[in-house]
Amino acid sequence: MPAQAQSPLFVKSHQLLVWLLQHTAKFPKSERFRLAKRVEDSAFRFYDLIARATKSGDKRRSVLLEADLELDRLRLNVRLCLELKLLTGAQYEYAANACHRACCRRRTCIPPCEHGSRTRVTATRGVYAAPCCGN
Repeated sequence: MPAQAQSPLFVKSHQLLVWLLQHTAKFPKSERFRLAKRVEDSAFRFYDLIARATKSGDKRRSVLLEADLELDRLRLNVRLCLELKLLTGAQYEYAANACHRACCRRRTCIPPCEHGSRTRVTATRGVYAAPCCGN
């Protein structure tokens, strides 16, 4: 599919998936088969649900709700990676902000979420929250 025909949500979720796969591949062997697998499975499931939502028609809302739940699971797993020191603070910030950019539905949020410091997630907070829209 040409890049201009893809939804921004699909493009952003693809970028997040690629980034996560590159980083989980570097996890220690003991975590690759435990936490890395959970992160990757959640990321792939989210990506698949977004792809399905573009083709769902009248069931789009239920598929997007399912994708939202999967994204919450992904966020929790990524936070766990930070707490277990499998990701650095900067890597966690990137992943958390990428999750937010992938899901944010407010027009007023993007581009401020991408560039405004008031809505960026920082590793020192420990909990993912974006004040701009609650996601």
